[in-house]
Amino acid sequence: MNMNDDKASRRSYFHSSGKMSERRTESVKAFVANRNKSWQSSDSNCMSCIQGRSCRTNHKSPEKKTVNESWYIRRANVVESLRQFWADKYQPSSLKAFSYHKQEAQLLRKCVSSDSIPHFMFKGPSISGKKALMTALLGDIFGDACLQMSHDLRFFQSQRKGAQVVVPITSSAHHVELNVKSEPNAMSALMGLVKEISNAYSLTPQVSTLNFRPDYKVILLYEADRAPENILHLIKWIMDCYTDCCKLILCCDDDVHMLESVRNRCKVVNVNAPATHQMMEFLVRISKKEGFDLPMSLAAKIATKAKDLRSAIMALEACKAHNYPFANDQPIPIFWEEVLVEIATKIMADPSPKRLFLVRGKLQKLLVDFVSPQLILQHLHRCSFY
Repeated sequence: MNMNDDKASRRSYFHSSGKMSERRTESVKAFVANRNKSWQSSDSNCMSCIQGRSCRTNHKSPEKKTVNESWYIRRANVVESLRQFWADKYQPSSLKAFSYHKQEAQLLRKCVSSDSIPHFMFKGPSISGKKALMTALLGDIFGDACLQMSHDLRFFQSQRKGAQVVVPITSSAHHVELNVKSEPNAMSALMGLVKEISNAYSLTPQVSTLNFRPDYKVILLYEADRAPENILHLIKWIMDCYTDCCKLILCCDDDVHMLESVRNRCKVVNVNAPATHQMMEFLVRISKKEGFDLPMSLAAKIATKAKDLRSAIMALEACKAHNYPFANDQPIPIFWEEVLVEIATKIMADPSPKRLFLVRGKLQKLLVDFVSPQLILQHLHRCSFY
């Protein structure tokens, strides 16, 4: 096939592909047009070289010629939104909706209904579901606005004079999240956040006129029991000096290493892991809402193997995506979400071909463990925004 035939076939293919989506922006259209002009000019010059005429520009050999990006742009599908994973879709959005941890949820509802919100300490193993309770608590206090979270890199003044540090921060309009154990600059970030909240509080009334919601902000601190001692003393100082504008929620596995002065200033909420039968009931409820049958024997296997509710729900979704109707020897992939979070974190930190080669084995292992490729790509895409 000569070059003219090839160009004719491309034109025919583009015409048959239909109209471009109206959602394409003007900048994308302009880029496509410019790339087409560049490509056509390149084709014309190459024909001049083949026919023995002079070329006005230098060209690479045909095998090294740049790929026509406009072809890929025209053929690309625009993904506007991804469906929620079941673990997120069916997570209780309010304390009233909890079918497990009912006593803890009832205790928190009483605190929300009172005139003043205390500082909280959520204590329990990592698989207990503390984060779900804390998220529901924030939702009951502030409404849905606290569920619209962003993930940013923030600059804070370092303890060293004139220096700044960059800290990844997860936040909403009403709260901020920070891991005080894994973040090396947690001290500077915590001091900077409290200063910002205090300055904003001094410029606004104590009670917002918008739906009469409190104007204080919540700082949620993960792994507080593993924080250095200087951060624990800073937490106590914040509770003493900024309690009107800043409420703290401490998340920890145990309070053995917490300062007694900090523990005494908090409403302690003990959170135990859901029992196996509670997880089974929740899995069966999800299966009914999603419109498929879940044998109790498989629900028991998943609940026993998963140990925590979120992992059990993610395992159920992976089983359904891999094979339905379920088989007697149905494989149960567990903790595949944590593996993908680790892979995404490493890729974002070092997006190089070498990194892709290193994570290839882990992706292959997930496929061997019967995790659907669609779920893998969906979760990696979601993790890339966090």
